[in-house]
Amino acid sequence: MKIVVIGLGYVGLTLALTLSDVGFKVEGIDKDSRKISKLNIGQPTLYEAKIQTILLNALESNSITFHENISKSNDNRIFIVSVGTPIDDLSNPLIGNLENAVKEVGQNLRKGDTVIVRSTVPVGTTRTVVKKILEDESGLKAASEFSLASAPERTLQGLALEELRNLSQIIGGIDEKSIENAVSIFNKITRTIVRVSSLEAAELIKLFDNTYRDITISIGNLFGKICEELKLDAKEVIN
Repeated sequence: MKIVVIGLGYVGLTLALTLSDVGFKVEGIDKDSRKISKLNIGQPTLYEAKIQTILLNALESNSITFHENISKSNDNRIFIVSVGTPIDDLSNPLIGNLENAVKEVGQNLRKGDTVIVRSTVPVGTTRTVVKKILEDESGLKAASEFSLASAPERTLQGLALEELRNLSQIIGGIDEKSIENAVSIFNKITRTIVRVSSLEAAELIKLFDNTYRDITISIGNLFGKICEELKLDAKEVIN
């Protein structure tokens, strides 16, 4: 089964290459034509250790292709949406890119397909926004005719290729079949899968994970300043 990854930033590109590296046929989608042109000639658009080697190998083996739009197909596919969801000046989430990406997925959705949301989103977005768009655009019903899951990214820029192989993957779904379909993909690249009871649980875990990391970094910086004032070795104290 082919996997279509929509959004080729740090999250999408590293995931697409990792999936192709373990044997999946992958189609990478991004609206940035310059990015697509570079990737198709083997030029990475971000820094990750060994990324160019993996990209060149994938292109040579034809296990990955890059396009601006989703290709038409009569075969079942798994769509992984990994577009950016930034915030505005008032810290409100901007999900326009997500909505546009999901609309295109819906227009190409077939009975038996699976859609996995990888983007960071407000709790409830996958069920109330993504599901509705997919059903409206495709005329299909979630759970009974296509699967819908949440598998939020949790990787650090610069270490994404490594962490995709080592970090546990959180999987929630609209039903058990959706969870199983998502697990069948991610258990090919990581040792640990954590199944949760709902789409919302997976979405919230991601937000808690971000908050925990932010707090940890903030405390580390504060400890560093205190150690500097006391002329102590911050690394020693923190360790």
